[in-house]
Amino acid sequence: MSDNLELDRVTRKAKEPAKGWRNKWRSLIDWESNTGREYTGGKVHFSQSVYPSKEIAEQKAGDWLAQWSSGFSIYPEPTCEYLGAFPVPTT
Repeated sequence: MSDNLELDRVTRKAKEPAKGWRNKWRSLIDWESNTGREYTGGKVHFSQSVYPSKEIAEQKAGDWLAQWSSGFSIYPEPTCEYLGAFPVPTT
């Protein structure tokens, strides 16, 4: 051990925070594109919109779900299940 404690420290670069967030959804109802027949979903997909923070992404998902309860759709219930907001991977 040296007399200078600063030399003994291992410095690690802090992880950079996410610059974008996307909402993740699971489809509950899907349509076959060529026949228009309904079938049970289960596909997981991300929203197309990218938001600057996790809080904003979650708020937008809440706004979307609120539209379903106000009679926005022909379906009585939402066609997707909200799975959360996830950081957009940097390339």
